[in-house]
Amino acid sequence: LLLVGGCSSPTEIDSYITFTLTRTATFALPAGSRQDTTIAYTLPIDTTEYERNDCSASLLHSACVTVVTLTSSNASFPLDNITSATLTMGSDTVGRAGGSAPPIYTVSDTLTTTGRDITADVRAAHCPTTLALRLRSVPATPVTLTATMTIRHIALHTPLIR
Repeated sequence: LLLVGGCSSPTEIDSYITFTLTRTATFALPAGSRQDTTIAYTLPIDTTEYERNDCSASLLHSACVTVVTLTSSNASFPLDNITSATLTMGSDTVGRAGGSAPPIYTVSDTLTTTGRDITADVRAAHCPTTLALRLRSVPATPVTLTATMTIRHIALHTPLIR
């Protein structure tokens, strides 16, 4: 009598979770700005949002901006006054419009995202963020431009590493 025992290989548990967070950067465009202008902003990173998703900044595996929407606060300065826009987080370009990307046509427009990994940038408490613009016409009054970003995060799930 020969008994052969065996076991099937266990199914591997995916220890990574995926979640999205929305970040908003606000850029003040002064009246009479130059045609080519760059505006800096320090984007605060609320790391408690990671904890609400059962992870932490140190457990982030990757982070990528998937959507960037640019809006103007001033109806007298619609986005068609901008011929190109480039949004960077840290040293990584995360969104652009105009130039080689599709042009901006409306008051609220979505920039083309680059798919760059910005994990190092979103692990810190603050992330330097810049908006470089080429203007078709300069604003007569101050304008606030808001970039709303959806960021997809992939991270180790905290309960699995305890």
